Amino acid sequence: MQIAAQLAECIADMQLGAITPTQWLQRMAGLTQCQSAYVISWTPGIPEHPNTSYSDAPVEFSGQWVAWVDNLIRQCKPEQPGLLDEIARTAGGMEESDTKPLPNHDPLIAYFDSKPAITLLVLGSHIRPDGWNDDDRKQIKMLLPALFKAHLVHKKLSRSVDIIDIANNALDALPRAIIGMTPTGEIVNANGAAQALLDGNIFAATNGHLVIHDAKIMRQFSGKLAELRSLAPGSVSQFIWNRSFHMEPDAHHYQLALRGFAHESWRLESNPHDRFALLVIGSPKMRTPPKADQLRDFYDLSNAQARVVLSLLEGNDVMTSAAKLSISINTIRSHMRAIYEKLGVDNQRDLLRVLLSTLVDYRDTR
Repeated sequence: MQIAAQLAECIADMQLGAITPTQWLQRMAGLTQCQSAYVISWTPGIPEHPNTSYSDAPVEFSGQWVAWVDNLIRQCKPEQPGLLDEIARTAGGMEESDTKPLPNHDPLIAYFDSKPAITLLVLGSHIRPDGWNDDDRKQIKMLLPALFKAHLVHKKLSRSVDIIDIANNALDALPRAIIGMTPTGEIVNANGAAQALLDGNIFAATNGHLVIHDAKIMRQFSGKLAELRSLAPGSVSQFIWNRSFHMEPDAHHYQLALRGFAHESWRLESNPHDRFALLVIGSPKMRTPPKADQLRDFYDLSNAQARVVLSLLEGNDVMTSAAKLSISINTIRSHMRAIYEKLGVDNQRDLLRVLLSTLVDYRDTR
């Protein structure tokens, strides 16, 4: 139980950046009374591309040996973590082959079912020259469940970090500034577009809190955050505040949308609130109009209709669009009637409202 707790502590230290994955393996080696620990994993059926990490003195495995293990595991499908040589013997596998698991005086190898990967933990260079005796093997087998749990925690936390990184990369690609904050205005996260704004003359991060350099808008924003803090938990998700304003000296027009989100599992001592705020900032600098092929695909328009819609989005009226596209007024009016029907609107104002919400191709915005 004590070793399991120490293994869990190693995982926590690594996730906090206090130790590296190599140092984590070194600690595992110490806890299992070995001189080194080594991990090798690969996708079942593709042993040609293993991933490896180690503390000290990595063991060299041939491609033939890895392929043998891959075939062994996929055939016998062991349900519990165990020592690889025992798994092989139970399966009656290739005892006389050059590719059989290493003998007892060589590194001890444990198999972990860590779907979708095959993972081996290699405990090597035992301090006693006569190799691994029965007591050593029994002790390691007793530790395998705890080692496996530590491995799964590491895998789950690493996956969570990967998912967060992917989400942040996606947010960075959006042509909108997005800031996540506590209900007191403390910035928790900001995508790339928001970071660019926070370095400017309109918005700033002062002592970790969002500041808007327009006194009137800042008072309204602070008041809405206070309102969000006072809402009953069931009303938080319905909270939304929209505001637009012009700001000197660049005379840009900014649009603010503040949303509230319930956070029932919030237990951080640094923040007593059970809610979260998300501010989306729209600016002409960030606005990327959709392309004609996107408009066509989104709304099932013809190529000619998509060109008319794109002209309207550029700020042209019907007369100007007709001249620009070299078509008659009657033709563009015919297109407009068809476009209204496809988008379910009755007038040009509602048409533009719908079109302005069209998702753009974010790949071209970075």
